[in-house]
Amino acid sequence: MAETEHGVDRPAAGVPELPGDAILVHVGLHKTGTTAIQSLLAAAREDLAARDIRYPGPGEAHHNAARALLRRRTGWADSGSAPPSMRVWKRLAHKATEHPGRTVISSEFLSHASDEDVARLVETLGKERVHIVVGVRHFAPLALSAWQQALKAGSVHSLPEWLKRNFRRGKDGRAHGSYWEKQNAVGTVRRFAEAVGPERVYVVVIDEKDRQLLPGTFERLLGLPDGMLSKRTAAKSNRGMTAAEAELVRQVNVAVRDHVDWPEYALLVRNGMIRRLVEARPRGADEPLAVLPRRAHELAADEGAHAAVDIRATGAHVIGDLANLTLPPATTVTDEPAAVDLPVAAGVEAVIGSLAGALRSDWTLEAPRKVNTVILDKMTTRELARVVVIRVRAGLRRRIRRLRHRGPAGKPQPVAIPADATEVTDTP
Repeated sequence: MAETEHGVDRPAAGVPELPGDAILVHVGLHKTGTTAIQSLLAAAREDLAARDIRYPGPGEAHHNAARALLRRRTGWADSGSAPPSMRVWKRLAHKATEHPGRTVISSEFLSHASDEDVARLVETLGKERVHIVVGVRHFAPLALSAWQQALKAGSVHSLPEWLKRNFRRGKDGRAHGSYWEKQNAVGTVRRFAEAVGPERVYVVVIDEKDRQLLPGTFERLLGLPDGMLSKRTAAKSNRGMTAAEAELVRQVNVAVRDHVDWPEYALLVRNGMIRRLVEARPRGADEPLAVLPRRAHELAADEGAHAAVDIRATGAHVIGDLANLTLPPATTVTDEPAAVDLPVAAGVEAVIGSLAGALRSDWTLEAPRKVNTVILDKMTTRELARVVVIRVRAGLRRRIRRLRHRGPAGKPQPVAIPADATEVTDTP
């Protein structure tokens, strides 16, 4: 194995245990197993607390705090929401620094931190306590994941169109496009290594065949028993869409993109239809995934080779094998598009997800039904009045049913509903 200044490429078993007061910040990158490890950490929150390890908050990740630190908007430029208040980040930082034991913070949005953002993170958490975990992955499967994430954010571009924008070679032979600026593994490692010291940065090279490497790394760093994380089943894994599912989402985006704003899209499509589609139904063995053309694989491998050299030069600890960034594709490469026949079951889940988002703001369809304030905010006075009348009538019907069961001598008690209960007039 190749040596580095502070260690060698090594499996999770060779990872050192962090100091007892360490604040471990997992910064992603995107699509490197972040959702799964966050789900595992959240599920183990009580077990971690019993070992004096804090995973702050009730949720599975710390995205809002990361967006606050980075002053990052959500959604589309014309209708997205403003960044959370910096108080959100400061509250999380306070929970981490007030705890004398180990603390874990995780959000892949932190991989987009600028030099200024990294400096602020280190200052608020305390440089003497901060340690960093960065996940890196072969750029070919990462590209497919990035394209699908763009679809989940409302993109209307097919895979060939997305690749044309993001996977092109410049005259220097290197890759160019906004994708490479956002998914800048080397830049992320370098910024954090310069801020906290390379000896405090751990780069986990994702192995597509070893799903235990990332949770096993966290076990070693946090001094946990073998299997405490790696043998759990993650409640969420954010599986990739099949070729047919991706095309369904793309065509929905084409149809609705100019007719809804971000809050509506996020509620009904992103967090309703798409989440139900990928989280309620496992992919069938006969359902093909989208595939990258040969030229894209070659470019990804070339960029992986450059990244491997540059990451090693930072002096950060490397867990896993940097050669995984340059491996040839595990499956046959073809320039033919994958089949897009959508199973009926997938279409059903997509419809259920949209309905669940509209009625309950929750893709599982299990949350209590509630009024959707996003939709109500865009209603006219007349439409709002109709909603009120409908709910009043529903309440009256429930009272009638109860009174019929409670009347004297078991006799039904008549309750009149005004004949004009459904009549609504415009009001100023």
